[in-house]
Amino acid sequence: MNRKKCLVCNQPMAKWLYGMPDYHKLKNKIDNKEVVLGGCVISFNDPIWACTSCCINYYPNGLGILSEDLISNFEENIHDYISTNILDNKEQTYNLAEKINALLKDDFLELKGRTKRTKGFHYNSGGYSSSSEDIRYKDGILIRNNFTCQIDEYDFFYSSKNIVPQEVYILTKDLKKEIELFITTSKWRKRYVNLEVLDGTQWSMKRLFENKIHESKGSNEYPDVYETFFKMIELIIDPDRIIYDFKFQL
Repeated sequence: MNRKKCLVCNQPMAKWLYGMPDYHKLKNKIDNKEVVLGGCVISFNDPIWACTSCCINYYPNGLGILSEDLISNFEENIHDYISTNILDNKEQTYNLAEKINALLKDDFLELKGRTKRTKGFHYNSGGYSSSSEDIRYKDGILIRNNFTCQIDEYDFFYSSKNIVPQEVYILTKDLKKEIELFITTSKWRKRYVNLEVLDGTQWSMKRLFENKIHESKGSNEYPDVYETFFKMIELIIDPDRIIYDFKFQL
């Protein structure tokens, strides 16, 4: 079997196998992580490949999504996966867990010796009695968290040591190219304010390119590219959409 390689760790991946195959005939391939059994409930857009090192599912359109089901198969829980102490296991490569840890830090956009070709962004928004959204991207990895104001939901996703990301996406080369084009060419002023609205929504966008962090902020007013930005995110986070060969209108 010609096994695809993971976009993060470059290791050969396991093929998802659906239906009701003969387990005993496949046992060696399952033990060698060449095959992962997906059960008999099949949809039109099930994952095709699974990286058992990074715990990513890869879908027919090429997008990779971090899977808690895969983590539960190979780790005790998602906290152990994100935590750096799992690096003691030399049999696995945890490139993605390391990169997730880096993206969760407040200063993840700072270059720290990286070349000026590095691109990324950090968007967050929130307001009185509204949800809070946090979207981070760098080096082909996008993390998205969305919280309501209910404290129990905050407690579910926050731990004492780190934030557990709700959604982690591994972008294809085409998607990475498009999102980085948006980062570098879309037009944002430094400040957007609508004084007629007292509360509402406040947001900020930091974009890293050309060795600098370009910051924009807003209160109930938005740039012309704001809607384009969220259409771009929607195309990425919805694996049931066709996401190849699209261009953003900047």
